[in-house]
Amino acid sequence: MTIGSEQPRTFSGLLEYDLVSWSQRTCIEVEIWALPSQDLTGPAADRARETVRAALAEVERFGRAKTVSFALTMHRGGLRLTVADEGAVKPEEEVRGRRTTTGLTISRIPGGGTTIGAVIRVS
Repeated sequence: MTIGSEQPRTFSGLLEYDLVSWSQRTCIEVEIWALPSQDLTGPAADRARETVRAALAEVERFGRAKTVSFALTMHRGGLRLTVADEGAVKPEEEVRGRRTTTGLTISRIPGGGTTIGAVIRVS
């Protein structure tokens, strides 16, 4: 997908626009595994997009990833975010500090790579 002159109007369309923009800027490929079919607006949509940006910032800052797998799905009263990459992992002490300030759960994968997760309340 390339970015056109007009921004999308649906929540999933905006997320896809954000992901493509980030991918083009960072040269990190994004595999989109799932986007929510339910439209989301207002503060809940803003919160969700901000959480996605925080997760992508973690990948960009520390991951050294070439590819990122992305899924955002509806989950009992909220959205479940999963971002996984194969990049180098950072020391656990740094991970612990970031976990508390961003609300993200960051897990190291044995053998390399990182999985970032979050549950985003929408109600």
